[in-house]
Amino acid sequence: MVRQSILHNGIRVVTEHLPGYHSVAIGLWVMFGSRHELAEERGVSHLLEHMLFKGTERRSAADIASEIDAVGGSLNAFTAREFSCFHARVLNEDLPLAVDLLTDMFCHPRFDEDELRKEQGVVLQEIARLQDTPEDYIHELFSRTLWGYHPLGCSSSGEPDVLAGVTGDRLRTYMAEHFIGSRLLVCAAGDVEHDDLVELIGSKLADLSEGSPIVNEAPPAATRRLDVTERASDHVHLCLGVRAVSQDDPDRFTQYMLDTILGASMSSRLFQAIRERHGLAYSIYSYPTCYADAGAEVVYCGCASSHLQAAAEVILEQFRQLVDNEVSEDEVSHAYHQIRGKLLLSLENISNRMSRLAKGMIYLGKPPIIDEVLEKFAAVDSGQLRQFAARIFADDRLNLHLLGSPPPEGLDFDRIRIHNQAGGRAS
Repeated sequence: MVRQSILHNGIRVVTEHLPGYHSVAIGLWVMFGSRHELAEERGVSHLLEHMLFKGTERRSAADIASEIDAVGGSLNAFTAREFSCFHARVLNEDLPLAVDLLTDMFCHPRFDEDELRKEQGVVLQEIARLQDTPEDYIHELFSRTLWGYHPLGCSSSGEPDVLAGVTGDRLRTYMAEHFIGSRLLVCAAGDVEHDDLVELIGSKLADLSEGSPIVNEAPPAATRRLDVTERASDHVHLCLGVRAVSQDDPDRFTQYMLDTILGASMSSRLFQAIRERHGLAYSIYSYPTCYADAGAEVVYCGCASSHLQAAAEVILEQFRQLVDNEVSEDEVSHAYHQIRGKLLLSLENISNRMSRLAKGMIYLGKPPIIDEVLEKFAAVDSGQLRQFAARIFADDRLNLHLLGSPPPEGLDFDRIRIHNQAGGRAS
């Protein structure tokens, strides 16, 4: 059963009571992420995430780690483009400890300058490691290609020049401005009593100011763009994709079905064509990205430079097939049952349940009802899939980013088309 409460300062507390579980997953979700940072703040949310673990007014960093370890629990955090999350998982009897730790970190961080200097170095190493891992870094680069200089195109990790200049006082000001009641969602799932958690949160966060909800800057119009980041290598990594739909768009169910057919698994069209039939690449997959007001459908491929043009053309052929032909009923059924199985299996993990609950509240303003979600997926048919493919797979919306060393002849971007100028099939 899901219950909701709103505290006097705008904090929302949402719980899903699950009889039979012995643990609780809890998250403090702050509706402020990297897309909300100003240019001079790029990466402050990420650095702040790290620093909240480095000690409070009454606990050292070692104390925080020791207390959660002493009960066999876990405590972690992450920063995304539209929110930051500080979360824990503990036995139900240890929920008061988890709440005390999270709210102590949230309300009474120490921000010791020596610790800050060390953690700035750690974050800069994290950024450098990402840039040294091309199969991960390409996705950051592609975001810039797809969204341009809009905040969605900026890395949530941050900019080294900005991070190096952050002080403890700047972090305190930043928290006071953005970590406020109207932007805070507390979600818990498992063996949790709603009223008890509301009382705990109310007592720990009573002094948090309410403030005002965040407003998103609208993304720019979709364009066609090719970018190349050259790096000495015999291989290239590419992302090829288009704008798609937002988290609250009814067609998001169609997009997830289409993505499952296109490249979400080893039985998908892209994997079978690129890897199995043509042997052009070891790694090939697709994924959807959905934000509050925008989204994308992206294909990643890592291949030898000599296979680049051929791989790109096979990917485009798969786009073309989805636009020109209806998907068979057997393939639609296969995709639905794949999604259904993954979704139901994910609910066996209590942390996944907490996360799904939170994202439903963030993007839709209500908890997701699994049976309703599955009904939406089951209602998607071949005609809807073809219409959706035609809507997003347009030549003037194609974006591509290459990382590596293109072959001497390069990549002919004029041939990166789903259809020719007259509207027919590309040759």
